[in-house]
Amino acid sequence: MIWSAWIAYEPPPHLITALATALTDPAPLQRTWAQNGSHYSARRTESQVTPEAHVQAHLTRIDTVRARVRAARRANHQTSTMPSPAAAPSPSLRQAR
Repeated sequence: MIWSAWIAYEPPPHLITALATALTDPAPLQRTWAQNGSHYSARRTESQVTPEAHVQAHLTRIDTVRARVRAARRANHQTSTMPSPAAAPSPSLRQAR
């Protein structure tokens, strides 16, 4: 099952850490006899996507980001190794002065 959540404001980092820790705790959740585990606004839908497909999509996103980073670094390296036009004035400007 895949969960998604959002927070409507910017809480302090320690609260986000506490929430993430509580959500990922493998210990069983203790409930009273009256709790049925549902909330009026909670919705549960079964995903038609397999866990393997989720993993593959995640790996594909990582590969895409890595490729973009490599391309940006190559482009940055190429522009930084080329001499800038302001650093070397053309010979015709030198003669005119």
